[in-house]
Amino acid sequence: AVERAKEYATLEKQCKSELLEIQNSEKGLRSKLAQRSLWSGSLQEVESLAIPPSETIDRFEKVMGEAEVEINRLRSAVSDTEEELIKIRGSIESLRLEQEVPTEEDLVNARKLRHEGWGLVKKAWQEGKQDSEAIAHFVESFQSGSSLAEAYEISVKQADEIGDRLRREADRVATKAKLLGDEQAKRALLDRLKGELNEAHEKLKRLRLEWAEQWKRSGVTPLSPREMRAWSQDVIGIAEGLSKLRERKTKVEAQWIDTDRQRQVLSECLQSLGEASLSDKESLSDLIKRANRIIKTQEKLKANKEKLLTEKKAQQNNLEDARSKAKRLETDLKSWKREWKKCLSPLGLSADTEPVEAKAFLEDLKELFDKLKEAE
Repeated sequence: AVERAKEYATLEKQCKSELLEIQNSEKGLRSKLAQRSLWSGSLQEVESLAIPPSETIDRFEKVMGEAEVEINRLRSAVSDTEEELIKIRGSIESLRLEQEVPTEEDLVNARKLRHEGWGLVKKAWQEGKQDSEAIAHFVESFQSGSSLAEAYEISVKQADEIGDRLRREADRVATKAKLLGDEQAKRALLDRLKGELNEAHEKLKRLRLEWAEQWKRSGVTPLSPREMRAWSQDVIGIAEGLSKLRERKTKVEAQWIDTDRQRQVLSECLQSLGEASLSDKESLSDLIKRANRIIKTQEKLKANKEKLLTEKKAQQNNLEDARSKAKRLETDLKSWKREWKKCLSPLGLSADTEPVEAKAFLEDLKELFDKLKEAE
């Protein structure tokens, strides 16, 4: 169990290290998300944030950009046209200040007024009828005229003078006519440009409303498409990072369950040996260290036991050898005693005579024989 647990001890360290790294990464993503304005949701909600596809952002950037370019173009055109119109009106005013230059329209109006006067004169002369109201209106057209005849005479002179001036001041008349024509054309152009500018503003307004609608589900009030592209890429990057962290965390947690199972198995083994149960703070590595200490103690006890058994066996062998030797000595002693008895019998000594006594007896006997020999 310990050897198998050792295989998971390294894995346990890796799991702890990786879980800490995942926590720090999540903290970093949370900090990065907090720096993103426009949205205040949590890190867990960012993956479900309804962000428009990049194609949609590209499309709105294109059409809104084109609309803004068109507005700028029209604004510039309106400004240029207004400046040109001011210049034309200034030129017309300069001609007027020099001396009023008659126009073809002035000549037409003078001749029309002359013709009207001639009709009243002719009617009064040929028919003897006078339209008092028409005559009064005609006479009022000329400040110095007090009667129909005088007013008619003035109208003739004015028409002739305008005609003469038109012939004499043809260049100035042509210039004024051109300026008046240009003024009318520029006014028409300005009106058209202002209309187009209003339409362009309305188009951009509609596009902005459509753009805001694209972000309605996300609860985000969008900036320009260009700014929102960068914002979207950041948020999508955060969401993808969170997804990868979740996958890593799931894998690490599965590995952690395996290591915890090994902790429980090893703890049960130690409890069967009378050891204390596993504490919550005790890691697999700590448990392995405790198991190794127990194993060393057991190995030491086992070695001491084996040593004692070896010594016991040696002593038993020595004892058997001693018993065997004692038995042989006892057999030898019996044989010796038989021989000893045989040796003592001729001397008249008993079988229990000690060798020392026998030796003393022999020495005494030898001394006696020596003395006998001397005596002879």
